[in-house]
Amino acid sequence: MPMPPDVIIRDARRDELDAVGALTAEAYEEYMPDDSASEERRRSFAEYREDMRHGVEERVDRGAVVIVAERNGRLLGAVTYYAPGVDKSEEGWPPEIAAMRLLAVLPSERGQGIGRGLTDETLGRGRSAAAPSFGLHTTDLMAIARDMYERTGFVRVPENDFWPAPDLLVAAYRLDL
Repeated sequence: MPMPPDVIIRDARRDELDAVGALTAEAYEEYMPDDSASEERRRSFAEYREDMRHGVEERVDRGAVVIVAERNGRLLGAVTYYAPGVDKSEEGWPPEIAAMRLLAVLPSERGQGIGRGLTDETLGRGRSAAAPSFGLHTTDLMAIARDMYERTGFVRVPENDFWPAPDLLVAAYRLDL
């Protein structure tokens, strides 16, 4: 689905990073475990939520670029993009590839192609930077995003998976560019 023509994709300004963190946490809230989840899973997600909210500036300081989708000055979605050469070891990827992290679209704005538009923007930047491949991580909880990645041509690379809790697989995907 093409994005609405009134949605603009651009780099986030530094003064928007707190808003990006809040937007990302709101977009991921539906995936947060309830009290019936294991203690490890709840702790892992609490750390993840904290990283979403407050780790944006740190990622930018390490060389990542935050890309946002906005309409009439209102942020609708965001993604963190890592160009080749940027240290992405904390994300589990070697420096020579491009990668993205924390694709987020506000729940009220989903279904309009915004997530796809942000994904396409990061892939275009990876191609322009002559990255040999592009990496990302996702979970089974995020079925719509995972399906979009697979339709785009991403393939599983289990050697880059990680388990933040015994009952939570964060699955790695790669697309050769």
